[in-house]
Amino acid sequence: MKIAVLGAGAMGCLYGAALAEKGNDVLFIDVSEKTIETINENGVTLETDEGKRTVQARACKAHETKEDFDLIILFTKTIHSRVALESIRHLLNKTVTVLTIQNGLGNKELVEEFVEEKQIILGMTGFPADLHGSANVSSHGKSYTGIIDACGAVSDNAVLVADEITKAGLNCKVTNEVFEYIWEKVCFNAAVNALCAATELTVGQVGEFGGRELAYKIAQEGIKAANLKGVDAKFEKVKEMLNHAFTAHYDHKPSMLQDVLCKRQTEIDSINGQIVKIAKELGSPAPINETVNALVLMKQNSYKKHD
Repeated sequence: MKIAVLGAGAMGCLYGAALAEKGNDVLFIDVSEKTIETINENGVTLETDEGKRTVQARACKAHETKEDFDLIILFTKTIHSRVALESIRHLLNKTVTVLTIQNGLGNKELVEEFVEEKQIILGMTGFPADLHGSANVSSHGKSYTGIIDACGAVSDNAVLVADEITKAGLNCKVTNEVFEYIWEKVCFNAAVNALCAATELTVGQVGEFGGRELAYKIAQEGIKAANLKGVDAKFEKVKEMLNHAFTAHYDHKPSMLQDVLCKRQTEIDSINGQIVKIAKELGSPAPINETVNALVLMKQNSYKKHD
């Protein structure tokens, strides 16, 4: 397949490099000149349980390509999605498929402003990814990717995309449970990413140093909101994911923690903030999520002021 990966951060590099390694024609589209130069000159350094290797690929800024793609995978942070999609509007023809595997809620609605619903595939991933400098990514441990057509159907195109992702070693299945998966992943991220960002601890340290029960309570508030919204997300699945992460991904620094450490804007509002918003709309406040959301925003405000 001819694939454009929009956003060459940790997840973008993981999926893009893995797909390129299996013979797909992958182009990374990013705004960072350093990242683009690194990929074009040295490729992407990819480290997984199978070992460390370099995968050759291409990269450019959005305005520098006018190619036609079979698939565009959206991996930008949700706070940058609109600007990123505007930058590739000239690539969004009537035949391209757009796959969003992003954190947070509301991604489908935003992508629908640029392409028709039938062109959109929704996805979630349980794979961790750590970026060690430009185009240098590591991911350890087993997990899965789930995708589904945005309309809830199972198209031949979605099956084809899933097959390519699975061949790339990122175990992918097409399932209408993705809507539940997305909410469960949001609840997982609300617990892990936000607590790591607020405390500046790794995933395992949060679990070890007293954050386990707090993480459960954050996730439970999100699951309650999902259930009230008619989504059959399950707390026990999120709890299992959390317990696995606390052990298997002990040293992992989630993207939100990396953002805090680098004094960048985080995705807190599209994760915990969205849980709070939806919960309130449904008459079920989420006070713990609201508190953690405020704590991370305080951090953001402090380094903005300091800068």
